Amino acid sequence: MFSRVGRSGLRLARGARLVSAFPKVSFSEKTDLETKKEKTDAAQTQETQRKEAKPWDEYDDSDLPLHEREFNELKYKQRPKNMKISTGLVYMDVEPFPRMKLMKIYYIILDKLKELPKNAGYRVFVEELTKYRMRIVEDNEDVDEIERLIGFGCIEELIDAANHEISCIRAMKIHKPWEAKPLLAGEEGMFELDNDFISADFDKETRQWQKPSRPKTAGFHPDN
Repeated sequence: MFSRVGRSGLRLARGARLVSAFPKVSFSEKTDLETKKEKTDAAQTQETQRKEAKPWDEYDDSDLPLHEREFNELKYKQRPKNMKISTGLVYMDVEPFPRMKLMKIYYIILDKLKELPKNAGYRVFVEELTKYRMRIVEDNEDVDEIERLIGFGCIEELIDAANHEISCIRAMKIHKPWEAKPLLAGEEGMFELDNDFISADFDKETRQWQKPSRPKTAGFHPDN
């Protein structure tokens, strides 16, 4: 009898040792596990959103005016949906990424204009025109709609005109037309008419070019 009771007690003691060998999980430890799981789920959600997001979503400068934002080529690097085969113009190829190239040149124009005086009429006009066209390119992904709203021909012509505008800004910086003194009454213009051949047909009083007189040819034949 005693041996049976002793064996039962020994078994109970062994079972107690096994139970004590396992770590006890408290309520606080369960909360920590749940917190780790929540953090893991949040990280996975952010990773999923990052993969599904567009490349330019990471640039969050929408609060700034368009012309003050950092140029992000990924935002505009999209091929047109209905890409044309030809521009129909000689020596003018189709631009594969017209919005990206046009916006890049517009940012360069605004940067170059900072080298001119703020009150120069040329700078004021070109800045306003460039900002207006930048807004159209920003709000419209359809190239046909951009061409229709700006009304300057195809978008390749806009790119070409913008490139020429940069050259014009360089010329303005060199010649500085805003420093020219206004003409007083009776003064000649900047082009002096010293050449007698040129000034012979120029009337200084009316400041107009006079057509040279021609002999009457009505009723006249050289053989007569």
